[in-house]
Amino acid sequence: MDSGLKGFDLLRSTDIQVLDFEPQDESAARDLVTRYHDHKISFHDALCAAVMLRLGIYKIFTFDRDFQILGFETLP
Repeated sequence: MDSGLKGFDLLRSTDIQVLDFEPQDESAARDLVTRYHDHKISFHDALCAAVMLRLGIYKIFTFDRDFQILGFETLP
């Protein structure tokens, strides 16, 4: 089995909460990309950031600099 499918199956078989994007998240992501136009922030990262902001999540485990630029506390 493909390792990507194994990872997906693992996530779906545990108590991990999977979040779906909502229509307002796309609008908020566009606003973030516009606000930070002087940086090359991917729309996917902006979309994830929009969801995190909606849910009050301000820390993220990542090696991606985009989240630092967007004002999140990054770990490690």
